[in-house]
Amino acid sequence: MDEAGPLEVWAEGGKLTPPRQTEPGPGYNKACSVPKVFFRYPGDIVMELGSGPAGGVVFVGEKGTITVDRGKVKSDPAEIAEEALKNASKAGESHRANWATCIKSRARPVADVETGHRSATVCHLGNIARWLGRKLRWDPAKEEFPDDAEANAYLDRPRRKPYEIPETL
Repeated sequence: MDEAGPLEVWAEGGKLTPPRQTEPGPGYNKACSVPKVFFRYPGDIVMELGSGPAGGVVFVGEKGTITVDRGKVKSDPAEIAEEALKNASKAGESHRANWATCIKSRARPVADVETGHRSATVCHLGNIARWLGRKLRWDPAKEEFPDDAEANAYLDRPRRKPYEIPETL
């Protein structure tokens, strides 16, 4: 979903107070896993934030489980990881090496700016769901919460002079 995003996001197990614009304080690490956050993607795929390794992800499907953690891939059963990696053309190349290769070839990097933007957006959506404590609908094309002014208010903040963004670009 690197070029799209979830259609819904919600939190279960409590509600968090939005942080002030200060450094993280006590309980900051707990905020990463409580309350749990869920994202529903097209195809009725649900992702749960907070389960799995701290630096990775666990995919649970009909054929088994694949765990990806800091460049290591393992699966149960082992065959499904082999199948998933068959088409991974850049599997052994570092992000930096891939970036340098793409500068020369003009190809799209494995982790380009749009992928980074969409990845960061998912994190922000999870926090907004925790702060509001309710299910939110998300339009990944418009990058807004349809008909939800309260949730949309968290998508931006006032900027100090001279760093404002003009109304029209």
